[in-house]
Amino acid sequence: MSCFRPKTKDGDGEVANGKVPGSGKMAKSAGKDKAKERKDDIEKKLKQEKKQHAMTHKIPVVGAGESGKSTLIKQMQILYLTGYDDSARREKVPDIRRNIRDGMLSITGAMPNLNPPVQLEHPEYQEYVDYVQNESTAKDFDYPDKFFEYCCTLWKDKGVQEAFSRSNEYQLIDSAKWFLDKCAEVAKPEYLPDEQDILRCRVLTSGIFETKFTVEKVMFHMFDVGGQREERRKWIQVFHDITAVIFVCACSGYDSRLREDPTQNRLKESIELFRTIWNNRYLKQNSVILFLNKQDTFQEKILKGKTKLEDFFEEYKNYPQPGPDSENPKEEPELTRAKSFVRDKFQAIAQGDGQRRCYPHYTTAVDTENIRRVFADCQTILRRVYMAQLNLL
Repeated sequence: MSCFRPKTKDGDGEVANGKVPGSGKMAKSAGKDKAKERKDDIEKKLKQEKKQHAMTHKIPVVGAGESGKSTLIKQMQILYLTGYDDSARREKVPDIRRNIRDGMLSITGAMPNLNPPVQLEHPEYQEYVDYVQNESTAKDFDYPDKFFEYCCTLWKDKGVQEAFSRSNEYQLIDSAKWFLDKCAEVAKPEYLPDEQDILRCRVLTSGIFETKFTVEKVMFHMFDVGGQREERRKWIQVFHDITAVIFVCACSGYDSRLREDPTQNRLKESIELFRTIWNNRYLKQNSVILFLNKQDTFQEKILKGKTKLEDFFEEYKNYPQPGPDSENPKEEPELTRAKSFVRDKFQAIAQGDGQRRCYPHYTTAVDTENIRRVFADCQTILRRVYMAQLNLL
């Protein structure tokens, strides 16, 4: 018996050695088809990821402490997310009460230390001051009715008002007047903060907080970072793969000192911090959107003239009067001049770089409509910046 299998014919083709003719080619073809499918799937996913990436803007929001960064993020929550429901608003009540306490603590604590010192109009209110200074600082302080009664009474005292008018001489949170004016309302058990209360409530930012929202199919990732000096070393964590930087400056701080360094002017600190950001080696390709913030307070200070810009920036004396503001032609010339001076201090740092730009905007972060308009402009800028990064412009 032969050990070899005989060749046989089967239908249209010949079977040789038990193998179907062309089966190897078919297997190779099937393998190529599967490989092509896998390649196509990968390319499709990459295109989807690229498209998604192109529709996402990562933006760190930086600036010195108390410049309005967190307020800007709150506006994004109001404008583009769900806002603040009743539950979220109630959660802010303890912070608002602390704002009232911190405000009155700062004002009454500064009165004897100002030069010249300020006396209470009604000396009999000293017991109220003592209560605020000694009792309200306890960790378990529960804000009884008499606390609010004392604060409301003290707030009406002419001596306290005089000390408040000199708040640039000591450290006072911006929200102090807003909430002390509403002291009686905040004291009510049924008090529910409104949007302005939420926006003005001051809470120290420590760490990094990300807010995500979508506008016209474009995803925004905004990072709120602490602005005090000890917090700034963390900023580098959010400098990777970003579209642009938003830098927030409190223009109203031109006559005030830094909380963490009483020898440093707040606006000068902000200008130097901007210089550091502009020259940061990780941000050499990134444009900066500059928010010249707190224009409401800045305007009030400039027009009242109680503290003069030239007393803190001597070069302002020789700064020329620019033409009328095209957006606000009826604006007071001195205000236009002051705004332009501050803007130019920043733009002088950002000159001479063809790869990126500084885009300044005058903002009031507690004004929702102002932020809505400004952020609409920012969206156009961000699209342009992103296209430039892809060398499409």
